[in-house]
Amino acid sequence: MKFDRDVGLSAWCSFGTGGKAKWFCRAANAEEVSEAIEFASNRCDGAFAVIGAGSNIVISDQGFDGLVILLAGGDVSVGQDGLMVAAGGVVWDDAVSLACHAGFFGLERMSGIPGSVGAAPVQNIAAYGQALSDVFVSAEVVHPSGDVETWGSDRFSFSYRSSSVKTAPRPPVVTSVRLALLDSLALGSGGLYRDIEIALGGTDRESLSPGRLRETTLGVRRQKHLTWVGVDPAARHKNAGSFFVSPFVPMDLAVEVTSAAVGQQRAEEFIGWYSKTDSKPGLVKVSAAHVLLACGFSNGDRWGTVGLSPFHVLALTNFGGATSEELLGVAELIERRAREHLGIELEAEPRIMGDSLVRPETLTRLVSSYIPASGRKPDWVG
Repeated sequence: MKFDRDVGLSAWCSFGTGGKAKWFCRAANAEEVSEAIEFASNRCDGAFAVIGAGSNIVISDQGFDGLVILLAGGDVSVGQDGLMVAAGGVVWDDAVSLACHAGFFGLERMSGIPGSVGAAPVQNIAAYGQALSDVFVSAEVVHPSGDVETWGSDRFSFSYRSSSVKTAPRPPVVTSVRLALLDSLALGSGGLYRDIEIALGGTDRESLSPGRLRETTLGVRRQKHLTWVGVDPAARHKNAGSFFVSPFVPMDLAVEVTSAAVGQQRAEEFIGWYSKTDSKPGLVKVSAAHVLLACGFSNGDRWGTVGLSPFHVLALTNFGGATSEELLGVAELIERRAREHLGIELEAEPRIMGDSLVRPETLTRLVSSYIPASGRKPDWVG
């Protein structure tokens, strides 16, 4: 394996920000990841971090003082029984495309999600009523010690947009995944999401193929600029898709938040539909996008070179020349507003590599540079 020094990481992050890695290497399988971990143990006091497509990560402007392992490449296959085996470095949408072309359901509404296969179970990625955990069988993982194991669903402890690997202090590296794809369309209690229903129009649900649902999903995501599939690289927005995870709140608060977005008459109906597939005792899931709207933010708001996408309020975006500190600073301002105005704690979905400190002077500068899309600063802006 080749280990390089002082490698810039911004090219490996969808935000286009971040400093340098002290050491950098590529790995495609468990054996190479174990070798890389041994290198980190000998040369970096055991400090290592793993990146895939870099689409769900914010890399510190100071970089990473250790070894960064780029997990990329490998094979993906689908058997006649629908069992998919995919290396962790495979591009997620390539795996989805293969599944749909083979005639299997289970992944089609997760089309267009940027990222790699290895990150999918870590995040328990989900979209439009489907989640990775719905079809998950097992994964090959490499521990920080270098040991290799096979984990089933019980070891991952999947929850909404999370897993035990995501929350572990020293998580293992997922180097391959096995998924049990489906012969027929499974809608579950939530049915098809409204965006997909609208795009399909009057299409008979019995006649829907995995390929048709995949293309419909990609079309919806392109309208929101939440996918790179089929998009000219020059036109890609520098973001990580939805930056915040939808929170779980008491019903009365959910109605208040949702009413601000869809109106009071539709609020309870929307909440019932939106939280059908995910719930917690005494709490319902509320759209993180609705939380931002209820806080007074909107599509196109800007803080200098950082802003909310004109196409999707949850897509925190680098519009050119932003730093990771500025991105995290805007996220902190949004979180503070949600906490003070609604009592809601928003959770960022991307993981942070390296130092996440935002200096007070940076926050002050961002507040003063805030320009709402409406052109008028609200009273609550300090």
